[in-house]
This record gives sequence, structure tokens and C-alpha cells, in this order.
Amino acid sequence: MSVSIALCTYNGEQFIRKQIESYLNQTVLPDEIIVCDDGSGDCTPAIAQQYAAANPGIERIMIRNEIRLGTSQNFDQAIARCRGEFIFLSDQDDIWEKEKIEQTLIFFDKNPDCEGCFSNASLIDDSDRELPETLLDHSFFKAPARKEYKKDDLLYWSILMGNLITGATMAIRRTALAVILPF
Repeated sequence: MSVSIALCTYNGEQFIRKQIESYLNQTVLPDEIIVCDDGSGDCTPAIAQQYAAANPGIERIMIRNEIRLGTSQNFDQAIARCRGEFIFLSDQDDIWEKEKIEQTLIFFDKNPDCEGCFSNASLIDDSDRELPETLLDHSFFKAPARKEYKKDDLLYWSILMGNLITGATMAIRRTALAVILPF
């Protein structure tokens, strides 16, 4: 099973190191990381290139947009360049749990007809600490408006009440590309 990560960046130098390090600390490493930078004016592309040079075992492709495409088109471009059987979407300011790739692949293996899945996410502050529930319920699955719904009802709730699934928590099978691209 080959794994690609579609990482989109824009002026993310304060986050990008921790994000890439969280990929490198996975229990199952990705085969490739596609970085699409949307015209950063900071050192984001250079930092990504430094990690690529220091970790030759994982293929990386760096794309710098000549003009800003915006989030949707930037992800469209990144996903289209991925070659893996499984494609994980990633924002520049995420920090992945060490078993994210492994657990997602286990889920896909147990659910061969599933084209995509998503995980929970915790919101963190600038020091990487989970936000306390008194400020904002840090888990998307436990948000106050969603607590009354069972997990089986999440799709129903999401369709009727709003988006619960953020792109940064998603992974898809390559076979889904024909349906989802272009955005």
C-alpha cells in the first residue's frame, strides 16, 4: 500500500517544521509528500526543501505556484500529482498523531469498499497544548452542538447542520480521484 501526502502551504514557516516532523515520526511512513506552495513570501518553501534533502527515503515534489491559486485549487493540484494508492490531505499547521497513517490504512483494509475516511482532530494553541473545553471543545467529535448526536448520526448531522469534516482530517483512495477532481 503506497501512501501520498498532499500538503498545501502558504506563509507557514512558523508551523511547517512540526508538521513535516509529524510525518517523519509516523509508525508507517509515507512514500511521497507533494508540497504545493501557493506563493509564500516567507521561508516555507526553503524549509520544506531542507527536510526533503535531509530525508531522501521519502520522495518529495515541491511545486511553487507562480500566481496564487487559493486553497481549493492548490489542493486540487497537490492531489492530482499524488501517485499513492492512499492520499492523505494536510494543512501546513497540523501535527499528526504518530499512528495516523497506520490506523487509517487499517480502517481502509477492513473496509475495502470505502473510498474515503476522516479522523477526529484536536484544536491546539501556539504551544501545542489542546485547548481546554472552557474555551472551545477541542475535539470535533465532542463539540457542544454535536454532543447530543451519536457517532452513527454524524453524516446525517453534517449534511443537515453543517460541515463536520475538515479536509485536513481526510484520506482517500486513489480510485476516488475520478469523482472528486477537479474541485
